[in-house]
Amino acid sequence: MLEQEGLISRQQGRGTLVLPKAKSRRSKMEAKIIVGSFGQGGGGDYGAELMAGVTEVAGQQDWLLSFSNLAVPTTRRKFASNMRS
Repeated sequence: MLEQEGLISRQQGRGTLVLPKAKSRRSKMEAKIIVGSFGQGGGGDYGAELMAGVTEVAGQQDWLLSFSNLAVPTTRRKFASNMRS
């Protein structure tokens, strides 16, 4: 019965294993969010290098990225609205 409910697993040569709790639907919908701001003031390719580095590391960690220019008032309002929902 416990095996049918997904609480344990019986494996030949390993015995009976207690399975981790299934993640709730809410935890599957949770997101990792980072909001950052930077200005480019004569630093050459600094901005491009920064974005490339952030993109590379995020990909390695299985994060999804979305870049928005929060200096634009309409974009900032939309971003804030989406964060509240």
